[in-house]
Amino acid sequence: MLPIALIFGNIGAIGAERDTVVEIYVSVLGDDGNSGLAGNPVRTINRAQEIVRQFNANSDVMVHIGEGTYSVGETISFAAADGGMNGHSVFYKGNNAVISGGRKIEAWTLHDARKNIYKAENVGFDFAQLYVDGQKAVRAKNVAQNDLYSQRIVKAYREETSVNGVVYPKDSVVVEGALVERWNNFKDVKLKVFTAWTDNLLPIESVEFIGGNAALKIQSPCSERIFNRPHPDITGYSSANVTRFVMWFENAYEFIDEQGEWYLDKSTDTLYFKAFENQDMSMAEVIAPYTETLISIKGTIDNPVKNLVFDGITFMHSNWTRPNEEGLVGGQASQYVLTSNLSNEIGIYRIPAAVYGACAENIDFKNNTFCCLGATGLDLHYAIKGGVVEGNVFSDISGNGISVGKFMCDDLKDYHDPYNPSDEREICDGQVIRNNYLTRAGTDYEGSVGIGGGYPRNITIEHNTLSHMPYTGISVGFGWTAADNAMNTNKINANHIHDVNKVVCDGAAIYTLSKQPGSEIRHNYIHDFESRSWFDYGCAGIYLDEKTEGYNVSNNAMFDCPGIWQNRTGSNSLSNNGRLYSPDIILSAGVSEEYRHILPAHELPQMPERAIPMFGWSAQASSTCSGYSTANALDGNANTRWVSGKDQAVGDYFTVDMKMVHKIYKLSFTGRTGDNPDYPADCDIYVSSDGTNWGGNIASVRNNAAETIEVTFEPVEARYIKIVIAKAKKAWWDIRTLYVYDSDDIFYSTADFSAWPISGTGGAVTVVEFDIVPFLDNIDGVVKQTAAENTVNGWGSCGVDMRLFTNGKFEYYDGTAYQTSAVSYKAWGRYHIKMYINAEKKKFSIYCSENGGESVVICEEASFRQSAKSMNSVGKILVRGGSGYPEGQFAVSDYTMKDIRHGERIFEDQGHIVVYGQKEEQVKAFFAVYDSDKLTSAETRDVLLPENGLVKIEAGNPFDKMFLWKSLSTMRPI
Repeated sequence: MLPIALIFGNIGAIGAERDTVVEIYVSVLGDDGNSGLAGNPVRTINRAQEIVRQFNANSDVMVHIGEGTYSVGETISFAAADGGMNGHSVFYKGNNAVISGGRKIEAWTLHDARKNIYKAENVGFDFAQLYVDGQKAVRAKNVAQNDLYSQRIVKAYREETSVNGVVYPKDSVVVEGALVERWNNFKDVKLKVFTAWTDNLLPIESVEFIGGNAALKIQSPCSERIFNRPHPDITGYSSANVTRFVMWFENAYEFIDEQGEWYLDKSTDTLYFKAFENQDMSMAEVIAPYTETLISIKGTIDNPVKNLVFDGITFMHSNWTRPNEEGLVGGQASQYVLTSNLSNEIGIYRIPAAVYGACAENIDFKNNTFCCLGATGLDLHYAIKGGVVEGNVFSDISGNGISVGKFMCDDLKDYHDPYNPSDEREICDGQVIRNNYLTRAGTDYEGSVGIGGGYPRNITIEHNTLSHMPYTGISVGFGWTAADNAMNTNKINANHIHDVNKVVCDGAAIYTLSKQPGSEIRHNYIHDFESRSWFDYGCAGIYLDEKTEGYNVSNNAMFDCPGIWQNRTGSNSLSNNGRLYSPDIILSAGVSEEYRHILPAHELPQMPERAIPMFGWSAQASSTCSGYSTANALDGNANTRWVSGKDQAVGDYFTVDMKMVHKIYKLSFTGRTGDNPDYPADCDIYVSSDGTNWGGNIASVRNNAAETIEVTFEPVEARYIKIVIAKAKKAWWDIRTLYVYDSDDIFYSTADFSAWPISGTGGAVTVVEFDIVPFLDNIDGVVKQTAAENTVNGWGSCGVDMRLFTNGKFEYYDGTAYQTSAVSYKAWGRYHIKMYINAEKKKFSIYCSENGGESVVICEEASFRQSAKSMNSVGKILVRGGSGYPEGQFAVSDYTMKDIRHGERIFEDQGHIVVYGQKEEQVKAFFAVYDSDKLTSAETRDVLLPENGLVKIEAGNPFDKMFLWKSLSTMRPI
């Protein structure tokens, strides 16, 4: 960087040549009377802004914010005058700099020695979060932190209702009477209740005890908002009684019963905190949020803020007190109900953000940290053009991590009305949200999302890592509308999302609403979450909700999570989503390599482990207790077990036959705890390919004290595994579950299995080869080919369809129906399959050889399925279970695909080849015999292709190799 060109001592007199970079310095030790030059820093960012305005029309300006915490008692506002002008940029660069909206709470005294509760008096302001020694404390609740979701409301009534002779009042929420007391400051107590996908924080007006229950009246305006909101309905769905609406009470002194809980008594302006054991409150740093918005960047549509960059700054301790004052009724994605009626016309308001932007162009946020915030982290509200949000960390945020775009026209409109402004400058357009880490958003407002887009246009959300969210990870779209709106060409690609939907339902890792033409959800890695027991209904891995239209959803790897939902959608393209063991997708998802330093190690994407299906496996043991067979250890059921029936002795063994050779790298087995710890203390692991030759042990376990033993070792090929006791123990040996993991490029049949892209265009014939091993006799497994635009669920559009059927035969679909071939299969046979697929002729042939034997015909010249007649290219091959899509019935390995074109050399070992071509086309076949790679004899034949353009050429003895090339062309290898 260049220094300021001319320095005259008075900052007002400093000149700057065009194309220089003006550097201004801010320090917690500075003085706003200083010049702001190096060595003479100012104290506040506000003063730095004043200096910036002198230079930003003619130079780039770099504001260096030095190490330390900059407390802001009111919002720092950036208008058009504060951005870069005439193509220049203004940078605010932090060096371990923290912008905090918090105030320290000091002067603690011991209030209740028995309970270890301290108090601080004369606090002077309201807040909804508290941070003690850098950790978020818990506002006192009537339920234990480790059992938050255990309480349910009984019912809610919109009208006065008689139940078994008991009358419940209008607009009342009924809970168990034992949960309610006449708490001090009763009207400050909040009822937290989750209804489907929303969180609600309801202040209580009064209580009426009726029988064993308590009917709660809710304060206005929350009462009107929640009882006039039909979706989701606080009075319940179709069930007679609501049993799943989770609830608790919070914000009362009487609830303080766990370490780390706090309560602010506003009537006495006193803060109470139950300290942790051995915590010295005189030394503790206690910070309560005070300032609602730390940074506001807002120009006008005609005069936006431009070219402003925030880099390397930590934003902390923003406040939001509206929920304390009037409560909350959830809308969706941290938009809260303002007006409602039973015709489902809902007005919502937008919650504030620590950093807010509107009417701006090319505003970048890079390498910042957003944490310990009371509402949304970063909000790009409206009239934002371009800009990059990259390399940031968002954690411990009460609301949304990032919000982009309007969610409705204005607060008084129905949020179902499409947003499509006549002045398109209002639309947030072209934002790039990339390489950010978002975790623990929605910590107070559980209907929040990690990244939420209202009606963005041309937004790119890619290579972000999101985890531990109460609701949805990424949500784009609003309005539930099929009408034209502001959105199009939105991209949600290559994100890594896990552990979401942990509190409320009807969400997903990725969720969309409404018409969004030209949009895509591709190459995301989604894993490890499920519906909770208290959910009113489920959640999805990817959820295309009402009126979603225009999305290409493809190549998303999804493991241990729900599948894809489509609810009342328009036209979308879904293909190749599910359990894709694809390193290209999985290891590339989430934050990119150059930014992975912002991730903790556990957030780096890892290939999912795959326990080998144990179909048909068998086991032997040195001893077995009657009724507890070795098969019980291989059934995947933790409730059954193999038992040795005697105390462990050196040399006792448990041997597993996996029926085929696998390349294994990990073994885990679980014993049983009871009166005695029935699992090994010391044991050794051996492997063998033939069950006879074992060699030395590949792993050892010593001094084990856990019921589950997990052993990882260098990958080794083996069919048999033996676990041998290495130290006697006065306890029996049990194995409840045993799992073996392989590192082979093997695909096991599953509900949404795998796909391999191939082309088959330009007159080429696609050749697909693979080995398939059934694990059971008489299964229903399928291998199918479909075009790229077809969905994995749209099997009716598959051109090529082969299955291992329950009759023990290979079958194939010829035109309109399955046909049974003469080729049988048996469990543990290895069948080499070769498919020749002609997409232009819509014909295919399949050949099979068993255990390296002679190739036989499954079918020749079969027609594509009738419903696939319009296909003109080969898209993918998918392998999955058949009826009901059972997982693990067979394995596929050693697969290859290639296109054969005219004039190309084809190498064959079986002495014959299938030739495709045009009718009456003349080709030459060259047959050869080799000895030590030397040609010893050869023969050339002219072949005239028949009417159907296909011929099978037999080489015959002594020829064992063959090449094919087009007439008058030279051979060239493929």
